[in-house]
Amino acid sequence: MSGAPRPEAGVVAALAFACAGLGACAFIAPFPDVAADPAPVGEGGGGGGGGGAGGGAEVQEICVPLTEATCYAGPQGTQGVGLCVAGVAACNDDGTDVGACVGQVLPAFESCATPEDENCDGRACTGDPVHSVALGGAGAQQGLGVAASADAVVVVGSASGSTDLGAGPSDELGALGEPDAFLVSFSRDASRREGRFRFGRRFADSVARAVALAPGGDVVLAGSAAGDVDFGGGVLEGAGRRADVVVARFDATGAHQFSRRFGDDATQHAAAVAVDQAGNAFITGEFSGTLDFGEGRRGERFTLESHGRSDAFLVKLDAAGHVDWAKRLGGQGDQAGTGVAVDGDGDIVVVGWFSGEIDLGGERPLTTDAKTNLFIAKLDPSGDHVWSKAADATNAAEALGVAIDGAGNILVTGSFRRAISLGESLLTSNGDKDVFLIRLDDNGVLQWCEDFGDDADQEGASVAVDLAGNILLTGSFLGNLDIGTEAHSAVGAADVFVAKLDPASNPIWLRSFGDSGEQRGAAVAVDLLGDGWVTGRFDGVLDREAATGASQGAGDAFLVQIGP
Repeated sequence: MSGAPRPEAGVVAALAFACAGLGACAFIAPFPDVAADPAPVGEGGGGGGGGGAGGGAEVQEICVPLTEATCYAGPQGTQGVGLCVAGVAACNDDGTDVGACVGQVLPAFESCATPEDENCDGRACTGDPVHSVALGGAGAQQGLGVAASADAVVVVGSASGSTDLGAGPSDELGALGEPDAFLVSFSRDASRREGRFRFGRRFADSVARAVALAPGGDVVLAGSAAGDVDFGGGVLEGAGRRADVVVARFDATGAHQFSRRFGDDATQHAAAVAVDQAGNAFITGEFSGTLDFGEGRRGERFTLESHGRSDAFLVKLDAAGHVDWAKRLGGQGDQAGTGVAVDGDGDIVVVGWFSGEIDLGGERPLTTDAKTNLFIAKLDPSGDHVWSKAADATNAAEALGVAIDGAGNILVTGSFRRAISLGESLLTSNGDKDVFLIRLDDNGVLQWCEDFGDDADQEGASVAVDLAGNILLTGSFLGNLDIGTEAHSAVGAADVFVAKLDPASNPIWLRSFGDSGEQRGAAVAVDLLGDGWVTGRFDGVLDREAATGASQGAGDAFLVQIGP
């Protein structure tokens, strides 16, 4: 890390709030408010004075005048670890006040650019698992989205049958019928599962595919519902027997704020959500038929009609759930939005795939002769087109995840078959599907691109970026996966991989999890101290080091915290 002054707690919190509107920073949060290390016996700490007792009352001393005591305001267990040290606070000349804590060094973001332990967790930058949680039961469960707030990590997905979300097995919605969406929140810092669990919710006949966090801690989930569903604000009835788009917002304790449902008797679903600094939510996905978002705040009605079999959509909802604008991203053929992120200026980047053509609002539609091709589009806060582009795919390509770093650079991952070209750069697969990772600047100019894989299937599912611009990438793979000098072989049907690369795409580490069963990574987030959080699904044993245990039923969801 550079020799710049290290931020103290209030500065770190302010920095994280300022980043909260960024696509990458939507997953970056300050370290939680936890108990500080106790002061040594006999040494006092500063305390606020009570109200006056009336004229002439004797002033109470709270410290020994003109003495000094050690002080430390960091999280418990970090004092004396790595770079973190206590400071000194001085008592004033009449013993009524204690000055600032001078010289203390608190946990900071772990850049991994030096050997120093900057976040004071006692671990090197090797990507080792820290904590893990299995969300399972007699049915089938899968984690599909993850995000981190100031003091919590939130996971969403789908569950059927009896499921333990952290408070013990529950089958309150019944073991039969369609899967249920789940939302579960864990404390970021507790060392035991029992101490980590905050709240969990299940919602009948629905799937939660994505989650994001607002600057104030509100949770926004997006997905689909086939039957009637109640997120806490009353039953939302379906227009038919097929899936509709659903969006729900909760506060940091899990209390319902609003929920909306959009669709007709055709099929619609949301795949991704991002939140800006003002708390506006941006949702993308795909739909057929009619997607009626109703009236906006200014009385306009936003009704989208699909062309071809299915189209992508992008909609903006304000913090109260009112529609600001909605866009159809479509044309002849099929189109789907799969990822969305917001930068510090409020601009939106949406990614996905299309066949035939797609109109993203530019001078002319993008076209492809491939089975599917990836697209990337940037829109301004009003939903107007800024730029858009597609790869030149020879067989099939799809973008599945997107993140934006603090400088506005855009990271996109997904998978492709045979070859794709981006400008003058050509990526060629080694057989079946391979992972791609590309970085564009804020104007859409390609900076670099990488591909990973062998002659088996590999897929990049999700990407996140930390404060230093380092990249976390997750997905699943068969066969062998080489990233840099590290090579991993899948043990069973598919294994989870998590990789960290620096801003120039140089590998930092590669981790894989799995046994002879099937394991898949679905989403990744990164917090302010540089730890990664990965969710997905596993059947069998995810990893003995991750300590999730064996799955139950037809597969379990997982959450793994990975050090920098």
